[in-house]
Amino acid sequence: MVPVSSHPSLVRALTPGHFLIGSSLLKITDSNHEGYLRLASRCHLIQTIRQNFWKGWTRDYLHHLQRRPRWTRLDPELQVGELIYMKVQSLH
Repeated sequence: MVPVSSHPSLVRALTPGHFLIGSSLLKITDSNHEGYLRLASRCHLIQTIRQNFWKGWTRDYLHHLQRRPRWTRLDPELQVGELIYMKVQSLH
């Protein structure tokens, strides 16, 4: 974090781009195209990153949203003299 300038023209809002790539998505890029990946390679790289993100997100986050009350509920133990219902399959 840095102090905010008192000059109104220098104040910038944080955008999603700042968190994704470190700067605004609307920022004009340099005209130097050296080092840029070919379009097909770049597209493949983006698809791979997206797939890895969703794979990790579903593995690490989504399973925390499912409730499993059977695993977290503490059932009281049976006591001597309690009435129970038992269903036995026929031996025929």
